[in-house]
Amino acid sequence: MTEFAHLHLHTEYSLLDGLGRIDEYMKRAVEYGMKHVAITDHGVMYGVLDWYRAARDHGLTPILGVEGYMARNGIQDREDRRPYHMVLLAENATGYTNLLKLTSRASLEGFYYRPRFDLDLLDQYKEGVICTSACLAGPVSNHLLNGEPEKAEQMAGTLAEMFGKDRFYVEIQDHGIPEHDQINRTSFDWHSAGPATRRRERCSLSQPGRRRDPGVVDLHPDQSNARRSQSDEDVFRSDVLQIPRRDAQTIRASPGCDGEHAGDC
Repeated sequence: MTEFAHLHLHTEYSLLDGLGRIDEYMKRAVEYGMKHVAITDHGVMYGVLDWYRAARDHGLTPILGVEGYMARNGIQDREDRRPYHMVLLAENATGYTNLLKLTSRASLEGFYYRPRFDLDLLDQYKEGVICTSACLAGPVSNHLLNGEPEKAEQMAGTLAEMFGKDRFYVEIQDHGIPEHDQINRTSFDWHSAGPATRRRERCSLSQPGRRRDPGVVDLHPDQSNARRSQSDEDVFRSDVLQIPRRDAQTIRASPGCDGEHAGDC
């Protein structure tokens, strides 16, 4: 079986979204035989050192990253409150440093309800960074959901040109909601931008062998984005999505950076 790695995962450091604790994630990853696991909290990197240390203690390879917020109309804009989401992973020490700088400037210069960067800032700090198109709130998926495939392809092309086709991945998720099926099965030519990587966005953990209460949802200030929790058997352990295998890859997308430099922070 092809090794699967979570490259889009939220911890308790993702305020109002992440419910899973770092140590619990590590124990479950070991239980399921995983070797790599990434941290991509919303907008900040406060949890990366704890993640690095916990992963090392459990014999896992930590991948350090962030799910950042990209302002649609530049960081000076103070009208749009719904920035795009974008997953960024440190490929090496340079990438890790650049992500720290990018998230710091997003908080200090681009903060408007959320810490935001824009394409210009992203271009300044792209070296050593792997980018994915993120979730339904990502710029590519958002355009597809709005019936704008040309804009989606244009954005994917912009990111592929910025990062290089070997460092930009179209992210494919399947949480059993119609929007994911719509995006995953679109006629959009994914290969025009780059390869696809299959993901499970992870926000919480339940007890082994037990489903969470169906009434429990991941908290979010926008109720329309609340997601009902699924069991770990369905989500955390799952590595098979209904997409062509030739398009699905996670380990290939996993950065070469294993967080070693983070231990010196």
